[in-house]
Amino acid sequence: MGFLKCVTASLYTIRASSTPCSQVKELRSEAEKLHTGPCWRRCIYSARDAQTLKDMQAKVTHIIRFFQVNCLVVITQAMDQLIERMSQQSELLIICCLFPCWRTGRDDVLERLPRADAGYRASTNNSKSKFLPGTCKEMFERLSQWVRGEGADVEGRFICHISGVAGAGKSTIAREFAELQDKDGGLAASFFFARDVADCSSTRLFFPTLAYQVARSQGDICSLIVDAARKHLNRGQSQQMQFEAEALLTKPLSLVDPSHRRIVFVVDALDECVEPMDRSLPGTLVELFVGGARRARFPVKILFTSRPLDAVETAIYASIDSLQDKIYSLDLSKQSPASVLEDVKLFQVGDWLAKSIRGPIVVNHQHRSDLVDRLAERSEGLMVYADTAVNYLGEYPEDVEDRAEYLLSNPKRCELLGPLNDLYLKVLEIAFPRDNMENEEPLRDRVQTMLGTIALLRDRFSPNDLYKLLSTPTETSVSVLRHLRSVVFFDRNDLDAAFRPFSQFVVDLHPKYDKGPYLVNTVREHGRIAAGCLDTLVSSLHQNPLHLASGTARSGVAEVERRVAAEIPKHVRYACLHWAGHLAQSDQDSKDVYAALDKFAKSALLRWVETMAWMGRMDSVTVSLDRVVAWQVCLWGFFSRFGG
Repeated sequence: MGFLKCVTASLYTIRASSTPCSQVKELRSEAEKLHTGPCWRRCIYSARDAQTLKDMQAKVTHIIRFFQVNCLVVITQAMDQLIERMSQQSELLIICCLFPCWRTGRDDVLERLPRADAGYRASTNNSKSKFLPGTCKEMFERLSQWVRGEGADVEGRFICHISGVAGAGKSTIAREFAELQDKDGGLAASFFFARDVADCSSTRLFFPTLAYQVARSQGDICSLIVDAARKHLNRGQSQQMQFEAEALLTKPLSLVDPSHRRIVFVVDALDECVEPMDRSLPGTLVELFVGGARRARFPVKILFTSRPLDAVETAIYASIDSLQDKIYSLDLSKQSPASVLEDVKLFQVGDWLAKSIRGPIVVNHQHRSDLVDRLAERSEGLMVYADTAVNYLGEYPEDVEDRAEYLLSNPKRCELLGPLNDLYLKVLEIAFPRDNMENEEPLRDRVQTMLGTIALLRDRFSPNDLYKLLSTPTETSVSVLRHLRSVVFFDRNDLDAAFRPFSQFVVDLHPKYDKGPYLVNTVREHGRIAAGCLDTLVSSLHQNPLHLASGTARSGVAEVERRVAAEIPKHVRYACLHWAGHLAQSDQDSKDVYAALDKFAKSALLRWVETMAWMGRMDSVTVSLDRVVAWQVCLWGFFSRFGG
């Protein structure tokens, strides 16, 4: 087998003339000189033989130590070389069976790294995986040239920045690009930020996640990452970002041989990083990440996506301080209008046909073609518009024509709001007519509650879990969500996601148009969520949540992250992390919020601190308390009542 040949060849590098090998021959000669024969002869020479045996024992001990050290090094080196060249999975399986401790030790270190499920393959990216082959040809040709470094306009540019308005398709392009690079073996790691996924909406896990993915995707860099992670973890699992960047990524990459093939990182939607603790952290992340890539001695390329003219774009350009280090900029708004329009049409037809499998849309081919053309023109090149429109029309195939005409009506309002916002408003108006919303308070409260939940929660919850967190009856959630299937993906056990632009639409004030009952009162809804989180903490927290022996340290618990996930339910972990963030954005005069805070402080504050410690999030404890103090200027009155 290849492994045995590799080890055998490596062992021959220990020359037979080396001291331990020559000593083996000497030992054999000395052993042959030991006296044998009758008992009286052995007795005469016993003292001399005893000294000979003692000398031989010392030499044997020396030889054993030599082979233990040197042969183990040779075998380990041979394994690393073989794995780098290995193409047959069967041989890798044999090695892991023969030397399980080698792989187990490596995996144990990597699995200890705290990380987010933020790669392009993550289930949270389902809504970004709707790429239709044949679209965005111009964009992918330019990305391919950038990766290969072909062309004067991309030479020396190791950063590519794709910018575009919300709904333009940046994330879909980034996800497809990441998959193509992965198939080619060049993808080192990817991180897709998402405002509504807790672990993917902050910088906290960025560098450990990337380090973990690099170790898994680049076998010849793995050992460098493992060694770095082992030393890093000895100083704690949760460290400041600059230390994580240097230890886990920058230094290991700087040690990679200059002849190594290029690797590519994909970082999507950094503008969706919501940092309540320090809003400068995304910019710091870019600076550290780009600086680390520049220190590598082999080709490292980074693809960023963000909205145009935002803080992230500013940070990306500020990270480059040399005229030789230029950024390759791709602005989706500057694509050829004809090619964009054609892409939207192709996407709509493909999406339409896919949905026809579940329920044929009752329009003839010519009518459908005309409708596709009109919707494409209305979309102004926004893929999310095309997707939402087809989702909406496909809900009731028998009413396609009437629904389509309504979507295309009122061009003046469309021009005022923009096509996507106008589409979202029409979806809401058909689902919950404006007259009913204005005149029926129970309906308005149900819809406002659900829209506020969709837009303001920092993680995704199923209707069943929403009941556990906020006591919102499951039937109430479902009764609203089932009318919003064109913009929200859900079932009773899983709320996959809402289109991010839709979540933003229901909370943003428009300077020239009143959204009326469809605009979420964010101050009130944050207060409702904060009170729900505080009530959850009061009712759900208890001492020793992991049920461990007294005096057990977190560092002494095997697979502590999994233990935390198993023993502390998701809705409780969310309440622990985010109650203060919601409270800080709520009404200071809310009696319900104040009462919930008072009850929490009296009965659950210490249990919350203990639970946060087991979660490894003591960094958020002081931040949360600071936000509470900032929220209530007259907090001294609260503490005086608490003290009394």
